[in-house]
Amino acid sequence: MRIPRNIGWYWLAALVVGWGFDFLFWQKPPGISFLIWVVIALAAGFGLGWYEKSRPALPNLAVTMLALTLAALFTLRAEPFTRFLSALLALGALILLAETYLHANWLSFRLVDYLLSFVRLVIEALSRPIVSGKSGKAPVDPGAEEGSPTSEPAQPGAGPASATRGFRSSVMPVLRGVIIALPVVAVLAALLAAADLVFASRLNEFLQFFDLKKLPEYLFRFCYILIFAYLLVGVYLHALLPLKSEPRPNPQKSWFPRFLGMTESSVVLGSVIALFIFFVALQFRYLFGGEANISEAGFTYSDYARRGFFELVSVAVLTLVLYLALNTVTRRETTRQQGWFSGLSAVLIALVLVILASAFQRLLLYENAFGFSRLRTYTHVFIFWLALLLAAVIVLEIIRRPGYFALALLVVSFGFGLTIGFLNIDGFIVRQNVQRAAAGSPLDLSYLASLSADSTPILLAEYRNPARPAAVRDLLGGALACQTEMRRMRKPLPWQSFHFSEDAAARLLTQNQAEWSQYPLVKPMYRALSVKVGDKEYLCIPASGFD
Repeated sequence: MRIPRNIGWYWLAALVVGWGFDFLFWQKPPGISFLIWVVIALAAGFGLGWYEKSRPALPNLAVTMLALTLAALFTLRAEPFTRFLSALLALGALILLAETYLHANWLSFRLVDYLLSFVRLVIEALSRPIVSGKSGKAPVDPGAEEGSPTSEPAQPGAGPASATRGFRSSVMPVLRGVIIALPVVAVLAALLAAADLVFASRLNEFLQFFDLKKLPEYLFRFCYILIFAYLLVGVYLHALLPLKSEPRPNPQKSWFPRFLGMTESSVVLGSVIALFIFFVALQFRYLFGGEANISEAGFTYSDYARRGFFELVSVAVLTLVLYLALNTVTRRETTRQQGWFSGLSAVLIALVLVILASAFQRLLLYENAFGFSRLRTYTHVFIFWLALLLAAVIVLEIIRRPGYFALALLVVSFGFGLTIGFLNIDGFIVRQNVQRAAAGSPLDLSYLASLSADSTPILLAEYRNPARPAAVRDLLGGALACQTEMRRMRKPLPWQSFHFSEDAAARLLTQNQAEWSQYPLVKPMYRALSVKVGDKEYLCIPASGFD
């Protein structure tokens, strides 16, 4: 185990990151603060790495850029799921970087390796600060032999242990002095305040600045900053100075004993394939065959579209899990058995792709009938990435590299998050639903008005588009009037909560509100805010959910 050159720098860096977390997020909605904190955490880690001469593996520079990009998307997008997914994946990238900083073994991880690495990181975060604090031996140069002419005797007071003792000897006396001085100063200040009213007034103003009524809150925040810093010290130590060198895992090696025979697996795969062939045949007749065939079976397009979409997606996911389980536990003792398993697996996944195409077709029918919503748009994007993952499974099975499924899953997960972030979900919904409305479909003003700030620039552009029908433009104007009023009613937020999309929307609505002044707002005492467009009144917030 390499000993840190000076553990004090780790504590200083961790305390800065922990205090930054408190300063940026305590009782403040996250905004640009998330990006700032990610930058601080990365800068502290790379700074300590430079100090320890621990260089990151080259692929981890891409992971670093990925974390920064996702953190930036959190600040750029206001749509809730986009922000949640961006933050989750950014934190995931930071964890991946902390666990594989020196070796980038994530390129060869199996699914179980991700779980084990996360558990290892948690254990190290809890234990490494204690272990490193007790370490007193200086690192030994493995290339130097005892008694060799090149080896030099250790100098008194040299080495990391000495540096740690030096840090403690300089800091601890100061802390002890502060602890002793506080009660002395408090007593003397009280006496001086009783002796002089001017001094008492100034002292009272000074104490009000600290607001001693919040002393319990300050103590709680101080404690969680210390705990957070303690865990960060462990994370940084594990990333930069791991206890032992982790060998790169072999993704082709099964992590679980293979106990199931090829015959049993063939029966399972063959049975599921037969079931899927029957289902796919029906799909070609009733779904891919056109509306007439569906009507023959007694269904309308909308009924058929509503039924079964999520069930079909669940079938695709469960089949993927089945394949992974069989791939893990099935014995393939000969080349022929391996080829037979690969062939059956490829056919199975190919049929799942057809089923997924059926699910996507149902989604398109649903969107054509009822328009776009957030959930439908998430699913729209998700299906493409799930199909890409399934296609990758087929390719990996054909080239006999199924162990790299975990890497494919990692790429697909981050790809989905980046697509959601760059797409602008709410802006996409506005464009699609306005196009449908221009073709004669109804337009839900309440739903458009309830969308996030990401939708505002698109709403304004469509409202100003002279090619749109007057009735559609009126509904868009009503939605903009609702957004203007709802934004005006919000309380101002601290700078830590600054958000680029929110700021841009606020400026657009404030500068151009005269354009939709002809749509009066109705503010009844016991009912939600409404807007009047022509002779009709529309709620500014939908009365129910919109799937």
